[in-house]
Amino acid sequence: MVSKWLSALLLATIGFSALPAAAQQPTPAPEAARAYAAAAALQDRGLHDLARKDWQALLKSYPTDPLAPRVRYNLGVCRFQQSQFAAAADAFAEAAKTAQEDSVAEAAWSNLGLARFNQASSLAATKPSQAAPVYRQAVAAFEQLLAKFPASGQAGGAQYYRGESLAALGQHEQAAQAYRAALENQAASPLHTAARVALASSELELGQTNQAEATLNTLIAAGPIGQTAGEAYTLRGESRLAGGNAVGAAEDFAQAAAAEQYDAADYALERQAFALYSAGQHAAAATSYRQLGQRFPRSPLAGGANLAAGKCLLLAQQYDEAATLLGSLWRADPSAANAEAAHWLTQTLTAAGRPADAIGPARQALATSPDPQWANPIKVTLADALSESDSGRGEALDLYRQLARSAGGESAERAAYLAAHTALQLKRFDEAQRFAQQFLRQRPNSQFSIEARLIAAEAAAQLKQPQQAADQYRALIAAAADDPRVGEWVLRDAGLLREQQNWAEVASLLSDYQQAIPAERKADALAMLSEARSQSGDAAASIAALTDLIEQRPDANRLAQALYQRGEQQTTRGDLNAANQDFTRIAREFPQSDLAPYALYGLANNQLQSGDKQAGRQSLQTLVDRYGDGPIGEARYTLAGLLHEQQQDAAALDVLDGAKAPAAELSYLRALCLIGAGRTDDARRELQAFLQQHPQHERADQVGYELAWLERKADPAGAAKQFARLAADYPRSPLAAEALLRAGELLYQAGDKQAAAGPLEKVAQRGDAAAGFRAQASHLLGWIAFGADQPEAAAMAFNNQLRAEPTGELAAAGAAMQGESLFALGRYEPALAAYTQAEQLGPKDPRLAAAAWLHAGQAAGQLGRWKESLQWLERAGRASQAKLEGDKIRYERGWALVNLDRPQEAQPIFESLLESQDGVLAARSQFMLGEMQFAAKQYDAAVRTFFRVAYGHGGKDAPEAYHAWQAESLFEAARCLEALGRREPANKLYLELLERFPDSAKARHARAKLQPGATR
Repeated sequence: MVSKWLSALLLATIGFSALPAAAQQPTPAPEAARAYAAAAALQDRGLHDLARKDWQALLKSYPTDPLAPRVRYNLGVCRFQQSQFAAAADAFAEAAKTAQEDSVAEAAWSNLGLARFNQASSLAATKPSQAAPVYRQAVAAFEQLLAKFPASGQAGGAQYYRGESLAALGQHEQAAQAYRAALENQAASPLHTAARVALASSELELGQTNQAEATLNTLIAAGPIGQTAGEAYTLRGESRLAGGNAVGAAEDFAQAAAAEQYDAADYALERQAFALYSAGQHAAAATSYRQLGQRFPRSPLAGGANLAAGKCLLLAQQYDEAATLLGSLWRADPSAANAEAAHWLTQTLTAAGRPADAIGPARQALATSPDPQWANPIKVTLADALSESDSGRGEALDLYRQLARSAGGESAERAAYLAAHTALQLKRFDEAQRFAQQFLRQRPNSQFSIEARLIAAEAAAQLKQPQQAADQYRALIAAAADDPRVGEWVLRDAGLLREQQNWAEVASLLSDYQQAIPAERKADALAMLSEARSQSGDAAASIAALTDLIEQRPDANRLAQALYQRGEQQTTRGDLNAANQDFTRIAREFPQSDLAPYALYGLANNQLQSGDKQAGRQSLQTLVDRYGDGPIGEARYTLAGLLHEQQQDAAALDVLDGAKAPAAELSYLRALCLIGAGRTDDARRELQAFLQQHPQHERADQVGYELAWLERKADPAGAAKQFARLAADYPRSPLAAEALLRAGELLYQAGDKQAAAGPLEKVAQRGDAAAGFRAQASHLLGWIAFGADQPEAAAMAFNNQLRAEPTGELAAAGAAMQGESLFALGRYEPALAAYTQAEQLGPKDPRLAAAAWLHAGQAAGQLGRWKESLQWLERAGRASQAKLEGDKIRYERGWALVNLDRPQEAQPIFESLLESQDGVLAARSQFMLGEMQFAAKQYDAAVRTFFRVAYGHGGKDAPEAYHAWQAESLFEAARCLEALGRREPANKLYLELLERFPDSAKARHARAKLQPGATR
């Protein structure tokens, strides 16, 4: 920076006196010497114009005279003093080239640089493009001096002016080096103040604000600096302002503005105001701007000072004072040229909350057709003012759209955003969406892009485009995660995702941004998060969210709701104790809540599910007694069912009044309670009504079953038909097989076994029937076949029973009867296997066991397995409860002992049976004693014993059941007689056998024994 006073100093650096003629040889021409002296006298007296003419004449007359270099130098001085810097420079250049003496050359190079510097400075204001090459010539001249005469007394000054030239060329780094060199040269001390100021200026240009401030601190601290003070303080103010110390800068600018004889004081005052503005001290800045207009009314800077003061008052929120000042400026000149005043006036009125007052000046200013620079901002202000009222928003929207197309820059950007915003306010959602989307496409990185995306999202939501709205909100959240509104956006986005039942994304969003949710909305967020987790199947996470919500201590309604939801989810997870705590807390702490009856109902259900029917009943009773709405009807229904289970059917019927359940379910439960209460006729009517009204109901088969079961005692035949009808009407019912079984049982019990076989066979053949039902049906079919003397069919039926249910309740009896059937068929080996299975299963009926084990012993005997036979017979004896049956068993035991060659044990058994009520058995036992006597060769005793059999039971009049044993006894008695050698009586017995029992198994043997000619 070159000050005005510095230019005068520069002009004074070249002396006014002419160089004296040199004393040394060669000697100049006498006339030239006289002319030189006269011209020098004119120059020394300041008559530079006259001296210039003499110097020019002398050069013309004596161009090669030894004095010519000095003449050229002095001509340069005269030209310089007349501000003919280019001509002066030419003269100095010639002098420097032709000088024979160092002193002339040194002075010529120094002043050549000064002449070129002043020439360039004069060109800089009017012809800046021509100034630069001249500055470079000045730099070159100074560098010649410094190179040729480094110890020159002019070196310091040359460095200073070289620095000034370089600074003018914008080469501030080299300029700063030159200034520092000047400051190091003590010979140039008169220039040190100027050099230090210039150095600070270059450092400031280089961005070295701290260094520049330090340079100026050194200057200012050195003491009074006269006229330089204003410039020094101004420069330090600029340094501090550039370094961010706006307050310190304002203080320096104030010092500069107060400096005496500082002709840039108006500039300093303007910079003070700006520094205060930069420091945020807007009211103080306004005061400085006003002082500028008052102190320097003719300054070029004064014109905008009052306007700037008004703007600062606006920023200081001193709206009334700002409006007064700006209003006076606008009223003083309501023209297009003064449109800026109108702009700031309308801005002030709008900021003051007086948008209606801003509309008039805005319209007035726009009517003057101001330059677009102000027309567009005024339109913006007018649109802003209009947008504050419902009636003005339509016009505001039109203005914003115009501005978006024509304003350009930030104004167009803001207007485009506000067009979308205003359309949203007007509920013109399709336009709002279109404007916002267009804004985002054209200005994706705008400062308003966040707000535009918010508008696009909300417009899509209002247009029922939840997916698009959710996408916009997610993009908004991602783009502005630090925005304080992000929590509300997250909730809005989550709500839109919830509408689409996109539960996974709801949960993810709320979890990721949980910390961003405002405290007053935490409960809403946690409730939604819980719902999302629950719907996603993550019950544990849902419960955790509800727990967090409960810990937030929300209002009573929200707390009761959270407790109820947590109780429901804990119930679903099977954590009934935890659920019951929540339900109980609701009932205890919030009895007036709408959820209280539902909580009691949930509590009761959980108690019942966990088996605590007493507690469940109590909870239901409390619900029924305390509340008149909520799940009261359902509670009555459940309570009635519970009372029915506890056989309190009369009480259950009372509770059923007002119960709520599907009509069919109510009817069914009422029928069961009527049955339990002994009101059979009422129950029958209820069941019949059910079947008439709900024939296709899922319980219709069960109702039919109950109706049939109800009839089974009073009308077994009718009950059997009802069971059969149920199976026919509902063939796929799980009760169909059982109904057929019950029908068969009733018919069997009624003695109609042929009719019973039909439904029983259907059950046995149903692959979908329960194994137990098929086993029962097959068991009865086996008995029917066995009773009909169809052992083959009976064996198959009992086998089917055991295949269906090998270890069921009837398995032992079935196995025993399978053995009986096989025994009847003479299949002793499989019969024994069946008996063995029955014995392992342990039949419950001792009569069946005794009979079966008896036949098992007989089967083993038939197979010659007498030891096994004896074991079975011993079991039979233990099981037998009837004397006659016991006699038969003892007989078979005796027979087994005989075959085991243990006659001593067998004999007392047979003897004990001689008095048996079963005469045939007694005869058989008598026969066995005879056989034993025969075997012991006690022939006489044997004959007598055999005769007791043959003749002691009615003789020839004995019942047919005795005939076989009579025939056997006649034959064995004859054999004994033969053994005694008594052939004749023996033959007579053989003949009697043939006469009485010709078809006996012994008849053939008797014929073979008879001797020829034997007769009775």
